[in-house]
Amino acid sequence: MLSEIETVNELPNYSIDYLMKKCGPWVNCRGILAQNNQIYSMKIVLQNNTITNAFLHISNVESNQECLFVPITRLILLRFTSSQLMLTFCDYDDKSMLFLDDMSNERQFELFISQFHICATLSKNCDDNWRTTNEQFLSKNETAKNIIPKANFIDPSTTSCAISPVIFDENVRNTWMKRSRMMNTSYFTKPVELTICCLTWNVGSGHPNQAVENDLSEVAQFDADIFFFAFQEIDMSFQSIINGKSSKTDEWSNCIANCFADKKNYTIAYSVSLGGVFATAIFKNDSPIPITVDLPKKMRLGLHGMTANKSAIIFPTTVGENAKINFVGCHLSAHQANTEARNQELKSLLNYASMNSDYVVLIGDLNYRINLSYEECLLKIKNNDLDQLFENDQLNQARKIDSELAKFEEGKVSFMPTYKFDKNSDVYDTSPKMRIPSYTDRVLVATSPKRLAIGSSTQFVFETDIIHDLFPGAKGFIYEQRYSSDLLPPNFPEKPKYILYMNRNIQFSDHRPVQGVLLLKVPVVIPEKLEEFNNYSLKKIDEMSSLAKPILEPKSLDLIVGVKKTIEVKFKNVAVSWAPWRVVVDGDEISVSPSSGVLFPEQTGTIYITGIRKTAIASKFQIHGKEKYSRNVVIESSDGIPLCFIQVRVSNKLSM
Repeated sequence: MLSEIETVNELPNYSIDYLMKKCGPWVNCRGILAQNNQIYSMKIVLQNNTITNAFLHISNVESNQECLFVPITRLILLRFTSSQLMLTFCDYDDKSMLFLDDMSNERQFELFISQFHICATLSKNCDDNWRTTNEQFLSKNETAKNIIPKANFIDPSTTSCAISPVIFDENVRNTWMKRSRMMNTSYFTKPVELTICCLTWNVGSGHPNQAVENDLSEVAQFDADIFFFAFQEIDMSFQSIINGKSSKTDEWSNCIANCFADKKNYTIAYSVSLGGVFATAIFKNDSPIPITVDLPKKMRLGLHGMTANKSAIIFPTTVGENAKINFVGCHLSAHQANTEARNQELKSLLNYASMNSDYVVLIGDLNYRINLSYEECLLKIKNNDLDQLFENDQLNQARKIDSELAKFEEGKVSFMPTYKFDKNSDVYDTSPKMRIPSYTDRVLVATSPKRLAIGSSTQFVFETDIIHDLFPGAKGFIYEQRYSSDLLPPNFPEKPKYILYMNRNIQFSDHRPVQGVLLLKVPVVIPEKLEEFNNYSLKKIDEMSSLAKPILEPKSLDLIVGVKKTIEVKFKNVAVSWAPWRVVVDGDEISVSPSSGVLFPEQTGTIYITGIRKTAIASKFQIHGKEKYSRNVVIESSDGIPLCFIQVRVSNKLSM
């Protein structure tokens, strides 16, 4: 198992490829770029799975080269015909690109155009961080003005096209379900308290003995849902520092296992070491809150990531309804003067661990010192002047002036400095080095911005229901009930409470262990409410399928036309989908033109029916109560679904 654990050498670069992996798929369209006649993939992807934060991603299909990644906003103008679409990038000197439909997917342009327009209309996205890449591609591939045809391009804002990709692709459906589920946590969840017990201890290369096991067993008696322990300097040998592996890992793993041996309702998820750092995560099996600890990640911090004398181990954990907690056990740079190095290491860890997480629980020997002289510090300790000791703590001071470090919360420090003690003694360092007593060992928590509403709603929320507001007159809705597309104000995550923050008095190393117990409120599913949500989600998908079907009005007509006479018939597409149509006639007594076409939403089409000769035996229909002979003209969709029935009789009397 340990060989599978990922070692993180550096923070992710925010490349297009990296960000694409963080976005949910929405629309995948292919087009031929008129400028160079090459096929490009044009994708709409959703950051955080929301249509309010959409990106346009263009790549070359043949070379697989990433070409463009730009937020979809009103600063990109889209115009289209049934087989062409033109994009004009207003924020890039109005450069335009014309794409032709490569016909690889019958409805791909329709999907792209409808969703591009909706995403641009609702956009809350202005995060255009790839301008250099985008400008290079647009400058090289801008469609020349003489190539752009003089076609009647349509502005999507003049139509009500709103076909959804959810019904065509399972991956897209998953994107929609993730977003819908997140938006409805307020309906099917309730807040439940989660208790976390943390302990950090620099053990000074010692071997765990019975006294250590007894003390840790006492900690293990706490009724917590999750235990997270981190030990530093389990092994500071040259081999451990260079290759990160230690023979002492098993010693500390066995010690922890012994401490929890009589607690059968707990499982040790992982016990992992890197260099001198050893960390373990333990969770309660019968907790009312589902808990999943994912594969840990390891990060070397020594010598710019080269060595493991200073390192970190990260345990990504999911609790309840997709609440994310990253547990970090670490050992930062030592010595009084290295405050800035510690600050940078701590900020790097926070930057990495806070991605896709609600909480970062960071514990370890952070090595922050007290900025007092040795004598002043001892005097403050003697006088029990905790306020002055903490006031001069380097981390406390850094948090006051650094907005990133200020994201960390800490319990009230009501104990004496935990470093540095003489061996087997409660006396602070009396060696010639006279190390200044300090709060090196800490339990910190960083809380991400609120993103979910928990347990406060009595109705569903569906982002895609925005089409009710955008196109109120559209036909095809099969359920009268509609829902808000706006999120309720989020109330999760809230800042945690420290219900215990203390040092433990055991003479084993030159540090004292520090224990912190945290109380968090996390969302937990109410099963019957979740079932209601799932059932209604299926109904919404059915409605999307209905909205994807073209609807023509009128649906039926009875007409008479004279021989060698022509009548005009108009019909309108009242759906939110395109209506490719064709005419089917069941006899040769009439002719119809045009025989096919495409109607965009809200557009009106016209056909011309000409009588050739009087209708003979054919189907019967009533005009003024009398049976007359007629021919059937059917306007049907491209897949053969009848959209409009027209019964036509050719009469000699109307020819005069």
